[in-house]
Amino acid sequence: MSNVGSVKTNGINCRILLPLFLGLILFASTVGATGTPPTDPSDPKTLAFTSTSIDWSWQDTSSDESGFMVWTDPGDVAPSTLSATTPADTVSWLQSGLAANSLYSFQVAATGIYGTSARTVPITAWTLAQTAVEPVIKTVPDFEVAVGANDGNPAHTLYAIACTTLGKWVQSDGSLGGAYLFQTAATWGSVAITGLAQGTTYSFAVLAENGAGYTTALGPEASGTTDVSVPDVVGQSQSSASAAIVGANLLVGTIIQEYSTTVPAGTVISQTPSAGVPVAPGTGVQMTVSKGAQPLTGSILINKGALATKSPDVALTLTWSSNAVRMRFSDNGSTWTAWQPLQATLAHTLLAGDGYRTVRVQFLDIANNRSVVYSSSIRLDTTPPRGTITINAGAQSTTSLSVTLSLAWSDTGSGVSSMRFSADGRNWTLWEPTAATRTFTLPGPAGTYNTVRVQYRDVAGNYSAVASDYIFVQSV
Repeated sequence: MSNVGSVKTNGINCRILLPLFLGLILFASTVGATGTPPTDPSDPKTLAFTSTSIDWSWQDTSSDESGFMVWTDPGDVAPSTLSATTPADTVSWLQSGLAANSLYSFQVAATGIYGTSARTVPITAWTLAQTAVEPVIKTVPDFEVAVGANDGNPAHTLYAIACTTLGKWVQSDGSLGGAYLFQTAATWGSVAITGLAQGTTYSFAVLAENGAGYTTALGPEASGTTDVSVPDVVGQSQSSASAAIVGANLLVGTIIQEYSTTVPAGTVISQTPSAGVPVAPGTGVQMTVSKGAQPLTGSILINKGALATKSPDVALTLTWSSNAVRMRFSDNGSTWTAWQPLQATLAHTLLAGDGYRTVRVQFLDIANNRSVVYSSSIRLDTTPPRGTITINAGAQSTTSLSVTLSLAWSDTGSGVSSMRFSADGRNWTLWEPTAATRTFTLPGPAGTYNTVRVQYRDVAGNYSAVASDYIFVQSV
């Protein structure tokens, strides 16, 4: 008896073999089937491109593809890198993340269950260049322009430099023309621009071009001001020189006054910067202006300006201007010493006899010009003053140690200026201004005579003889 739905032969379960058998039949029918790959796509081209992407496109000529295989590579040879597989019915593919101003190749083929079509012919396209950065401008010593670095473009990128102020283009020799000129940044270098007006501001911008000749928009501008040439003002009056400097769009700098024996007063001797040097507008021009010949000047003091002296031997203190080379002296204004070397201090003997004495000096320069006569006066006083002292208006005795001194003095010379006192003739008070009366404390003791001494000094330093008075001190 057999089981329904189950066949067993020679110990093999037919319910297991049946599905395997049916699968083999299906596989055999599939292998034996025949078909053709999808039709080749056509008309490969680019729809758009930027500095970082290219939008590739093609014509879909097949109706049974399952998708499209896209190959791309840098350069101009047929690509070998499979970059993407698109869905069916796709007619473009955007390739992004590319380098600026770079060449890329492209091919596409349709793919389906019966295989892959032939690839389209290889085509190439360039990404755009990045917009140029602002140019580099320097104005000293020449007005130069260079393509700015680090704009993201490769070294082979071409650039044209525009003077946007004048609407012209920089040429290879630095002149400005109506037609633009494209060169690499390295070829341009830093080009000196010619034909610009002095002291004028100009703006420049850069245009970048890729390998296919497509240009970007002008990049940002940079500006610079051309230098001006310093005018020659040496030999002009200060006012004329100042006007010339201001007229050249410069500033009048520091004015230095200097003596000159060859350049008239008020005339420019020298200038900094020198004439013809190119400088930025607003630069200050320093001028050295003549004060004319230096006057011969000097001074003299006797004993550092003292009013009087008791000795005819004095010290002269002298000063003179830098152009002095010799000096001479006179005590009377008519008889002079020989010219002698300059000395800051000099010993001198006054004419004999009390009274005012004047010493005169005159200076000489290298051109034998003589200064005016400078003088200093002092009173020679060799006669000492005289004076007296009276205790308590001449009283014979006192019951108090505190007494009043009456003082009188005279001097025929420089005048009495100070006095001092002593109770024993050995120990003296300090010098003090003269006064007609003065209190004084006697040393005592009671029952003894006390003597008070005084000495006077005049302005010249002469001392009087010692004058004295005494009084008896009673019990106190």
